[in-house]
This record gives sequence, C-alpha cells and structure tokens, in this order.
Amino acid sequence: MLADGRDLVAIIALEKRLGVVRERVAERIISGETVSPQDLAIAEQEAQASVKRDFFTAAVRQVIKPTQAGISDDQDHDHRGQRLAEHALWFSHRGLLAIPLVGDPAFAATAPMTEAAP
Repeated sequence: MLADGRDLVAIIALEKRLGVVRERVAERIISGETVSPQDLAIAEQEAQASVKRDFFTAAVRQVIKPTQAGISDDQDHDHRGQRLAEHALWFSHRGLLAIPLVGDPAFAATAPMTEAAP
C-alpha cells in the first residue's frame, strides 16, 4: 500500500517536472528560438531520471518495501505500480506539446487563415 502511494506521488512529481519542461519549451519558442527534438528528449529524460532518483532509491525501499530492500533502483522502478496512469500522463504531455504557440517559427510559413465568405 505504501508502494502504491509512493508510485502515485512519483507520477504527480513527474507531471510537475514535465510541466516545467513544457514551460521552458514555450519560453524558447515565444522568444524565437527553435527547440530540436533532441533538446526536448533530453529535457524529458532528465525529468524522468530526477523522479527515479528521488522516489526509487534503497532508502525509500527500506521504508515502503522492506522485504524487497535488496533489489536495485532500476528493478524497483521497472516494477512500479500505476504504469497506466503514467502512460496517460505521457500521452497528455505529448498532446500539450503538439499545440502550436504564437511565435513558433515552425508555423510561421503556413498560410494565414482567411475569413469565411458570408
């Protein structure tokens, strides 16, 4: 039960960290900078890695899973619960990133919208 709580809090922390990634991407786009897929992937990987470092450690395992204190951090992370919720979080994150922002150079070359004929 404690492990499920830890996993749920880890998902919330991941959402907050991915929110920071989205904010930084938006700031760069609005200022006219481009964000490469590699830059985005690195930022997302760091967000995921920071959650793993903060929530899936031997010290945390000793408290919430004392019978599994000998497994590695990677094994603990791989066996986390709430994977479906985490998948939904990543799906939402990608959807939010797909929304075009004013000032994004990637959309500057598109034809302007015209008003509909009466």
